[in-house]
Amino acid sequence: MKLPTLRCEAQKRGSGIYIVLVITNGRGSHNRHRRLTGVTVSKIEHWNKKTKRVIESIAKEPNYKRMNNRLEQYKAYFISEFTKCLKNDIIIDRNQVELISASFGNEISNKKKKIKSSRFDLSTIWLDFVEGMESGLYKHKSKGSKVPYSSNTIQNHRGSIKRWVEFEKVNGKILPHQINETLHSKFVHYYENHENSYLNNAINKWIVCFKALINKETMKPYKKQMIEYDPREWTEVSNETLSWALTEDELDTLYNLDLSDNPEYDLYRDVFVFNAHTCGMRIGDYLELKEKEIKTVEDKTGNSFDVLEFNQQKTGGRVVVPIPNVGLNIIKKHNGIPMPESVQRSNEVLKILGKKAKLNKKISKKLANGKALEAKQWEILTNHVARKTFCTLTYKAGVNTLDIMNISGHKSEKVLLGYINVTEEQHALRWTQTDYFKKVNRKHLRIA
Repeated sequence: MKLPTLRCEAQKRGSGIYIVLVITNGRGSHNRHRRLTGVTVSKIEHWNKKTKRVIESIAKEPNYKRMNNRLEQYKAYFISEFTKCLKNDIIIDRNQVELISASFGNEISNKKKKIKSSRFDLSTIWLDFVEGMESGLYKHKSKGSKVPYSSNTIQNHRGSIKRWVEFEKVNGKILPHQINETLHSKFVHYYENHENSYLNNAINKWIVCFKALINKETMKPYKKQMIEYDPREWTEVSNETLSWALTEDELDTLYNLDLSDNPEYDLYRDVFVFNAHTCGMRIGDYLELKEKEIKTVEDKTGNSFDVLEFNQQKTGGRVVVPIPNVGLNIIKKHNGIPMPESVQRSNEVLKILGKKAKLNKKISKKLANGKALEAKQWEILTNHVARKTFCTLTYKAGVNTLDIMNISGHKSEKVLLGYINVTEEQHALRWTQTDYFKKVNRKHLRIA
């Protein structure tokens, strides 16, 4: 037997760029194994195909040294274990590769437990946690079972680490005993008054990610020193930003743009329209859609219609939603569900298309510091607006909020209503369309 060959490759999975270790132990696909290394890069260009390493640029990948060291450690570990297998006549098949991979994960976990507080560095611990999420070492509970973290959650954590590093540069290194309500207030105040004018929801993302980190086993060695930490005091700031959604007419204008001369623009536009009309998915869920999830069902009268049947990443909940004709037309046009090649590129194109569709209405967003931020619709048009548009249009149409939540995946009505962009007058009009209001009107005719 020969020692398997190992090489690292960059691989797109959903919205993330993951570095995988490719293990080749003979000819044929059954002798080729891929293992996640726990390393991700923000862009495919940040992976050097020739050297099989993350590009050495602090500006593009601030942690490139750490990332490349991890790749070398991962490869070295596999080579060491494969050598042991050859000496002991152990067949190196897929099961053996998985066992070795799991053993490496346990080693990492054990090393983390041995970290002393004198070397405490929250950003490093946080990064280890994120890498563990990406490799599958850490999972979260959903409906009694453990499931992998979504690419969106991992992305939020990476963004939070960057904010934390910036915060510590100004305020100095934070030790375990300093993780308290005062730190929470200091961080919120810092970003409320930041030159980049961070919105409340951006600050809240950091708070959610921070609390998730503190509650994980990665922080257990320091819990005794965190005597003043109370998770109940780490509350989210009031989110006073306006939820923005397209009107039905605006969505139609976008859909009716002639993009026949630009297939790329046409694709990203159709992705947006499909999501806005069909199910208002998180983009992470959308990227996981498969053709087999399109099914045909029949009602009691024998009428058939097409539905999407899928499991949401974040909640693990099963969703069945009928596909309207506009969605079916888009599927037929693209010979399947249109899929964006890059979420970042998609958001860039949507802004171009929004401007082309003359979505020039100004949207006002109130910041935490009381200042107002204004932008034209097309300037802030992203895939997330499709989700808000779906929730808003279905709500205006009189769809029950519980039914909308079942499709959109919102856990509470309070969160859902934050996605709905309607005026008080529109709320009142919606009330007039209810069966109860109509019933009362019929019973009590207006006296002239």
